[in-house]
Amino acid sequence: MIVPIVFSVSDFYAPYFAVCLQSMQEYTCATEQYRLIILEKNVDEFTKTNLKSMLCKSNIQLDFFDMRPIIGKKRFHAHDHVSDETFFKLFVPKLFPEYKKIMFCDADILFKDDPSKLFRIDMGMKKIAAAPCHLWHGIIQNNSEAYEYTINQLKIKNLDSYFQAGVLLFQPPYITQQDIQTILHLAETREFLCMDQDILNAVFQEDLYLLNSRWNYETSQPTFRRNSIPYMNEIHRKRWIQAGKNPAVIHYSGEEKPWTSSIEGEYVDLWWQTAKRTPYYERLKSRFDCTQIVNQKIQQLRAEFVKYHFPNINGRFEKNEREIELVYVIEHCMGFKLEKWCYAVKKMLSFGKKQKKYQQKYDRIKKLLREAESLRENLPKA
Repeated sequence: MIVPIVFSVSDFYAPYFAVCLQSMQEYTCATEQYRLIILEKNVDEFTKTNLKSMLCKSNIQLDFFDMRPIIGKKRFHAHDHVSDETFFKLFVPKLFPEYKKIMFCDADILFKDDPSKLFRIDMGMKKIAAAPCHLWHGIIQNNSEAYEYTINQLKIKNLDSYFQAGVLLFQPPYITQQDIQTILHLAETREFLCMDQDILNAVFQEDLYLLNSRWNYETSQPTFRRNSIPYMNEIHRKRWIQAGKNPAVIHYSGEEKPWTSSIEGEYVDLWWQTAKRTPYYERLKSRFDCTQIVNQKIQQLRAEFVKYHFPNINGRFEKNEREIELVYVIEHCMGFKLEKWCYAVKKMLSFGKKQKKYQQKYDRIKKLLREAESLRENLPKA
């Protein structure tokens, strides 16, 4: 059996994908043929050679698919820690209609089981298979605006079936040209809170085969522990916990990745243990160390600023205090992102003057976050 699995990777993200690749080939079955396809627009030849050199089994083939001619001048509404590459998964049914089933996986995952097992599932005539997003269920139970957005904007009829889009199994023969046109139109013309995931849920909610949660187990991270996990109902909590005991795919789905945060998280050690078995380990460790140095410098800067001025969140700053404000935004980045997210929901659910007001607040926070990220990148690394 041929097992086609698609990923979407940028040149910068290639070292992180290498960890995913290493984990996958450790769980492949010798009797199956795996065709791995990387959708990309900027991966250089040196990186491609390095990734291919990692393959240690003759039944695994790795190819690269240049998305630039496909994308053309299309512009997607990506935000926060997400890049345009995340939208490439929306093209999979269009690009590979020759396969009866084809899998897509995000690159921020670890395999703990053989992905070919999913291809043996009888999906009937369902167009897509995916695992439920238990963490989103917790969020909408805790946040009325997120709940209203899911019901009124995405028009999700069965909230328990809202799925996570990091691991997907498409059945291209059942996906129509109208489906593809609708997906791509939404990606270009509207901004969604969970971007590609919201689009796929809105389009395929009636054509979903729900996978066992162990095939896309989202790890417990600080943000989720605050805003989602405590609010899951008993059924979602039980299924999520059970999946975490024996995950087939571990998904570091939030912003707090093993390679960016020093905070102890679930399965972080396992990710780094796998990273050590890749040729990218030293580069990954160096990036992580630089991130920690920058975070320390941010703490030092704020400690100095706070001696004579404590920034407030209402934007009442003198012009010469702009850097102080940005340092405060960096340190409280998640809070500002959540505030931006709330205004995004409010502007979607309002009209007229209210919509204009929320749009202005949204734009201001978005600009603050962009300037803060620029300041973070320009801080000295040593």
